Amino acid sequence: MESKSLAELKIYKGEEFAGLLRRRADGGAEFIYDKAYLSQPDTRDLCLTMKKRSEPFIQHGVNLHPYFAGLLPEGLRLKYLLQKIKTSPDDLFSIFAAIGPDCIGDVYAQSNPPKTSADLAALPYWNEINFYDYFLSSIRDSPISDPSGFAGVQEKISASMISLPFATQNKGSYILKLNPKDKQNLVYNEWICLYLAELCGLKVNEYKLIKDRDGDLGLLVKRFDRMIKDRKLIRIHQEDMCQALNLFPAEKYRIPLKDIFSCVQKHTTAPLIEMYHLLKLVVFSYLLGNGDLHAKNISVYESPADGRIGLTPAYDLICTLLYGDQRMALKMDAKDANFNRKDFINFATRFELKKAAIEGAIDDVLRKFRQHHHILFSIPMSENRMNFLAKELTLRMNSLSGNEILPQKSEHKNKAARLVFKR
Repeated sequence: MESKSLAELKIYKGEEFAGLLRRRADGGAEFIYDKAYLSQPDTRDLCLTMKKRSEPFIQHGVNLHPYFAGLLPEGLRLKYLLQKIKTSPDDLFSIFAAIGPDCIGDVYAQSNPPKTSADLAALPYWNEINFYDYFLSSIRDSPISDPSGFAGVQEKISASMISLPFATQNKGSYILKLNPKDKQNLVYNEWICLYLAELCGLKVNEYKLIKDRDGDLGLLVKRFDRMIKDRKLIRIHQEDMCQALNLFPAEKYRIPLKDIFSCVQKHTTAPLIEMYHLLKLVVFSYLLGNGDLHAKNISVYESPADGRIGLTPAYDLICTLLYGDQRMALKMDAKDANFNRKDFINFATRFELKKAAIEGAIDDVLRKFRQHHHILFSIPMSENRMNFLAKELTLRMNSLSGNEILPQKSEHKNKAARLVFKR
């Protein structure tokens, strides 16, 4: 049956049938937990905002709850999917019905639980294919009955990166990122930013810069919502901050940073530790000029080993400053630009972080960023853009420390080239 005709969906969490999602006559939807699922003491809540209970969760006005809406694809694949199932962008229920079992995280809709074998169909090695041909074939040829290619695909508001799932030979699940036609250095940009984040002490997942048979670059990033154990694929629960705050994806640039810190403080297992790491991510993003750190680019996940909830590794790190974007995506105390050290200290102390810990986090990121930021100058850019970047990075580092300035841009460029080509 086509997705537009479905009035009820079976919702699974991992391999367990959790409940039913139904369309409502008023255009909304309701989710109700399965009685058997509720009766089992070891079953988990569907998500942070939909705790186990016998009463239904009713969504009025739009036709999906914010958590389910946050599982839908975005960008080019969403446009294709809408054409494929012949529906409108506001028909969220039909879109969710069509995307099948491979949503981000461990919650999905399907008539039966999917296979969990680790021997999933893998693509050819990347040097045997053309990335863009594969991308086009994946959106043209994927049948809706097996739409695993729709998971985790986003076309960023500011960066327009093309992303698609990519399986490697017996090594797990990845996201393959490709340059859009109008920004040929985005893949390299993100690769450098992930590398710089590592050097600055942030946790990131496994990543690799690769080339296809025609020499086009791609960025392969391992998914942290999937793992293979005993030859079985395990789905790991993950929620971005829009989902965790029960807000729709369209709100991702409107959520103040204080709400995200409050959410992490409330829901994580070790809130002081996680807020400390979140502060380092925000400081790093400001120094980097990452204006796309919005609410969907910050997530928490649940450890499959012990159920602890913490921040995911940092992801989708881009120097948007290169494209003239000087403002942060999320406002900190009504500001989205021109931050200084005092701004971060005054903000973070309101969340029970000790001043010494806050200053230690700032200084740790700042020291490492000052030492390694020259690698950003290996990203191809014009002389004018290089001068702009050098000036802006100087201002940002000085605003957090008041110490030394950048070396001359030519030294940065040469030093970056030597270091990157070694890597």
